[in-house]
Amino acid sequence: MKLKISAVLLKEEVRIADAISNKPDIRSVRFQIDEHTAHLFWRKSQSQPKWIDLFEAVDGINVADFKSENPQAVLALLVEERVICFTFGHARHLIESIKIEKYFGLKVALNISDPELLKSIDKSSIDKVPFQSRSQSSRYVSINEFEFKFDWEILKSITGVVESAERRVRPYILHGCS
Repeated sequence: MKLKISAVLLKEEVRIADAISNKPDIRSVRFQIDEHTAHLFWRKSQSQPKWIDLFEAVDGINVADFKSENPQAVLALLVEERVICFTFGHARHLIESIKIEKYFGLKVALNISDPELLKSIDKSSIDKVPFQSRSQSSRYVSINEFEFKFDWEILKSITGVVESAERRVRPYILHGCS
């Protein structure tokens, strides 16, 4: 099973309660994970595709059958006086973006990914009309093979392999972005 988890770091001095959106349907619970205080915030949102209105008048079609639930959750952990939030589903928007430490994901990915086992990078040019591009490889390559121009491009994201020193932990793919 492939599981995508995103992590963001809240800015210093930002409390968990101040970073989570104040939507009325968000529920929460506080608990302990080892020695860390954790908060889980979640909500279920229902949505209906816009195109379903085209079939509203058709006999035999119940428009309610096309509603879908989208559960979203944020796990916030207090670690060494800082708050790290892990998002599940489309929960990123439950955290106020102004309270998030920029470039955290990119820094983590650059620091722990093997520079010889990269899969892709996203970059943006510094110009009158900036261009954004993704360079992807069909196999894992060194960072030097991406032809990154340090003087006029900004690195936006990186995808690479992280290998553990412990043999029982399998290597995994990490994607970090700004």
